[in-house]
Amino acid sequence: MLIERLMINQFRNIIDADIRLNPGINAFVGDNGSGKTSLLEAIYTLGHGRAFRTSMTQRVIHHDAQAFYLHASLFDNRSNSVKIGLSKDRQGETKVKINEVTACKIADLAKNLPIQLITPEGFSLIDGGPKFRRAFIDWGVFHHTPNFFEAWFNIKRLIKQRNAALKQHHRYKDIQIWDEELVKYTYTIHYMRQSYCDTLIFIIKEYLEKFLPGYVIDFNYYPGWNVQYEYDGLLSESFERDKQLGYTSFGAHKADLKLTINKLPVESVLSRGQLKLLMCAMRLAQGDFFARNNEKNCLFLLDDFSSELDTKRQTLLAESLLEQSAQVCITALRLDLINMFNVQKDFSVFSVKNGCFYSH
Repeated sequence: MLIERLMINQFRNIIDADIRLNPGINAFVGDNGSGKTSLLEAIYTLGHGRAFRTSMTQRVIHHDAQAFYLHASLFDNRSNSVKIGLSKDRQGETKVKINEVTACKIADLAKNLPIQLITPEGFSLIDGGPKFRRAFIDWGVFHHTPNFFEAWFNIKRLIKQRNAALKQHHRYKDIQIWDEELVKYTYTIHYMRQSYCDTLIFIIKEYLEKFLPGYVIDFNYYPGWNVQYEYDGLLSESFERDKQLGYTSFGAHKADLKLTINKLPVESVLSRGQLKLLMCAMRLAQGDFFARNNEKNCLFLLDDFSSELDTKRQTLLAESLLEQSAQVCITALRLDLINMFNVQKDFSVFSVKNGCFYSH
């Protein structure tokens, strides 16, 4: 859904903001430290329940406040509207509201506000650990497969229980009860992820034909264990090893999406600018996949758009993003750095200064 009105209170250096966005491009221009990235982070937090620069709530609450409050009025192409809200205080209490109804879950926010984030720190999707690419896959599966959330919740619960049991029991049969249930959910998650990746990788490669012609990038989904072997057999065989390690070494919680060129990690072959284009291709493809399977688009958040990219690559990325007809919030130091987006009527500019936003 699209954000029509966004209200931010006591979030980082934004004390009180009430912003009306248009359904197209929303450009936020200002000096470093003015609040541009904080705005994107507030939107991201409203859709994910957590910030993207820190996992510590204390750090995003304004230093003079006890809590932050985020609210948004959303609408879609069918004139449906939803109001969502999120607040967190220094004591760790979280409140989620959907259409003024409390006791909702963070997952409800994510379903109403699907977001794709592109930041200078976004290289972790490629050169970070498997957890970043696993989260990338799971975002798509969550929005594509209704029962994914419950199955993944159960896997995390069972892995936690199994890891605790490994420290308490000396015989495999004492923990086998957890493994039987874990095997069931693990295969469920594996098939969901495999099906999603099969289609998504095809779309990513379509973008890469434009972004990185001449490079053949291989994407290999790894489910978290060698699928030539049955998962239940590996669990029993690895019991002694897992017991020594103190954790479960194989399973869906170890899944990854491996990216290589001629069997080498892509980060050892591509330049920083090329890696950013690869990361953008993955984000755009995921947004494209989402739009093809839903009657709505993702919201794209782009921070410091021009970093790592020359003018030609900036224009290529802008054109691909505009083709999706999605709502975009983009930041830059100066307006001339993002003029390539100013090709349609739905283009709004906001000057940002000391956490305040001024519409042009």
